Amino acid sequence: MKKLFLVINNDKFFLSHRKPIAIAAKENGYDVTVVAGDTGLAEQIERLGIKYITLPINTTGMNPKEEYCTFKFLKRLYNKEKPDVIHQVGLKPILWGTIAASILKIKNVVNAVTTQYPDLEIYVGCMIDNDNGGRCICSDKNAELDAIFAEIEKLDLGVRTIALTGYDDPDLIFRAMKIGAK
Repeated sequence: MKKLFLVINNDKFFLSHRKPIAIAAKENGYDVTVVAGDTGLAEQIERLGIKYITLPINTTGMNPKEEYCTFKFLKRLYNKEKPDVIHQVGLKPILWGTIAASILKIKNVVNAVTTQYPDLEIYVGCMIDNDNGGRCICSDKNAELDAIFAEIEKLDLGVRTIALTGYDDPDLIFRAMKIGAK
């Protein structure tokens, strides 16, 4: 069974925005673990049959010691658990988790940048990286991701990171995770 880690700023955001992804992954045979800051909702996650690990994170802080603790925690966790796919949401989980995964040569990382400004017109797209220098495929807010994902699926990649910006659609994110888990 493949291990999927969802690394998110806090458990409340997981329940409000990423729960459908975790449920879809479970239904597709993944062993799902949520790694998130604790706001007191861990029991709700565990009732879904999903493992929960508390992430030591200060989402608004800028204390270097706290930041290092978050990075060190993720690096140790990834090294111990060896997840097959990591889906990171939020700037700090993406930053520290991607560095940790890169150091450990974890191949399949899907990053999703979120915004608290839903009306903000931002460009969205998909970026991949691999052992051969990487390749970037971008689109605008109105573009269809099917063509982009079809192109990614054709590529023979080594280390793979997929970053999605501006998308909260569970089907698109789960499809990116399945691409990353090949």
